[in-house]
Amino acid sequence: LEELSMRGGDGRFIARGAYDLPRAALELDWTAERLTAVQRPDLLVVASGKGTVATNGQRIDLCGALRMDRGRVELRESATRTLGDDVVVEGRRPSGPLPERVLASQVDLTLELGDDFRLTGRGVDARLVGKVRLRTPGSAPLRAQGEIKVAQGTFEIYGRRLDIDPGALYFAGPVDNPALEIRAMRKNQA
Repeated sequence: LEELSMRGGDGRFIARGAYDLPRAALELDWTAERLTAVQRPDLLVVASGKGTVATNGQRIDLCGALRMDRGRVELRESATRTLGDDVVVEGRRPSGPLPERVLASQVDLTLELGDDFRLTGRGVDARLVGKVRLRTPGSAPLRAQGEIKVAQGTFEIYGRRLDIDPGALYFAGPVDNPALEIRAMRKNQA
């Protein structure tokens, strides 16, 4: 593969490497340059970085680093309601648990939030910074190491605007179980 190029927004994604069709093996070096990876009304991700991806049909390896040049995440109230796990709908077979992995994988990816990453909605308005490394050590589930902090932010509740200081998510294990440190308080009260 000489070059695979895709555009997203004002950016682009370029991959170069080799593909062995009989073995279903792929080895690529990739680069993203201000690539708009996601653009929805509630989510925008523009990223730059580089890395590698390889697969042999049985396993996929992803390594690299991405910096979020721009990000917008809007927390919205959920318009759709879901049934609880204890609700059984007659005539519908309960679905079994999802497999932990469809394809064996090895991930080592560092994500860094740049200076223009904002989280808004549900009373929160915050600029976030930080870096998190995502890894799958051996056959273990995805793990995260790092922290995301509120560089500047407010939280509005009951008509009061509170300053967030400090605010952080600390990752040191399973990606879905970070430690939370947050304090929101009124400042400059008369």
